[in-house]
Amino acid sequence: MPVCGTWKPEIYSALGLIPVASSFTDGIAVDCTATQIAPSVDLNVLGYDNLTITGTNFPKVLATSTVDIELSSQGPPAIGPIKCQAQSSSSTQLICQTRPFGVSALDKTLDVKITINALVITQSLTVKIKAVNKDITSMAPATASPVLKTPVIFTIMSGFPFPIVKEDFTVNMTLK
Repeated sequence: MPVCGTWKPEIYSALGLIPVASSFTDGIAVDCTATQIAPSVDLNVLGYDNLTITGTNFPKVLATSTVDIELSSQGPPAIGPIKCQAQSSSSTQLICQTRPFGVSALDKTLDVKITINALVITQSLTVKIKAVNKDITSMAPATASPVLKTPVIFTIMSGFPFPIVKEDFTVNMTLK
C-alpha cells in the first residue's frame, strides 16, 4: 500500500542504484484522503483530546514519514495554528493528540489541516471546542499524602457530558 506524498523513484540493478535524470524533478505524487475526524465536537479547550482521522494512504510507520496536523480558525479572534501531535498511524487511521487551545477558542469551530510528506490533504475537516469547560469544584480531603496513598474524591461540575473512570485521570499536585 503506497504512502501519500511526493516520491522520487529509486531504481536498482544488480550493479546498484541507477541515476534518475535530473530533469525528472516532480516525482510521483501519491494522494491520500481524510474522510472523517472523531471526536469532532466538544473538544476540551485545555487540550489533550485524542482525535482519530479516517482516510486512505496514511503512513503505517510514523518514524518514516513527516506528519503535520494543525487546527486553526480565521476568527475573529484568530485561533492557532495549534498542533495536534501524531501518536499512531495505520494506512486508514491517524491518531493525534491536541494541545491546549486557550480560552479564546471556547465554542469555536476550527479547520483541520493535514500535511503528510509535504502533501496537503485537500478534504475539509473541522472540529468544535466545547462552549463551557467543566471544572473540578472540590477535592476531599483538602490534603493528601501520596506516600500513604490517601484516597481523594474530586467533584466535577454538574452536566459533565461523558462517563468518567479513574483510569482516565492523571493528577499532578503542586505546592501552594
